[in-house]
Amino acid sequence: MKKFTIPCHFGKKKAPFDVYIGNPKQGHHPLEFQSRWLKEQRGGKIPEEVMESYAKLLALAKKNRVSFEDLCVYALEAASEEKNKSNVELQTQTDLLEKADITVDRLLTLAKPEDLSPYFDENFYLLQFPLKSGLANAFHVVFLIKEKNLENFKLGYPYASTDEDKLSAIGKVECTVKEMNKTEIYSWVSKKYGIEVEKIEANAKIELK
Repeated sequence: MKKFTIPCHFGKKKAPFDVYIGNPKQGHHPLEFQSRWLKEQRGGKIPEEVMESYAKLLALAKKNRVSFEDLCVYALEAASEEKNKSNVELQTQTDLLEKADITVDRLLTLAKPEDLSPYFDENFYLLQFPLKSGLANAFHVVFLIKEKNLENFKLGYPYASTDEDKLSAIGKVECTVKEMNKTEIYSWVSKKYGIEVEKIEANAKIELK
């Protein structure tokens, strides 16, 4: 359970109020009971835009199969870093999160079998995708996989890519980066496999899913 402080309405005034975020029961808003208590016991009201934002975060968490609590923390951190101030509205935080690469399940091709043929006797693909280990600790992976295993991996993605142990059974994690940085990733691949960055960029425009 995570604690967040949000500005709430008390008549014509606003004041901070602590809310606690956990996993709500099916069909319930994450702040439903706290909102009711605040209204009945303190005469206060959680702003509608805040209620809507937490509802959107809950929907995102279910869609991406990640922790709702971690998602809320990540939204706060992402917005704080982006705006570099402490009073960012939660609506802005949610908008930023929805645009973040880390919430998008994408499999990108960095290198195809013909690009890697000088190094391997079999056909391999080099992929890039976000690996989720509790969203607050999410990072991006460069993954080497045999062509014959690619289809099954695609069918199971993103659920087949939730931890490195599962990945190691079907391929090899070549490198990981904490944040999405195309220049860093493409440069690393170029140096290791001798592929021109322009070629990697062209390959990366191909989405496998």
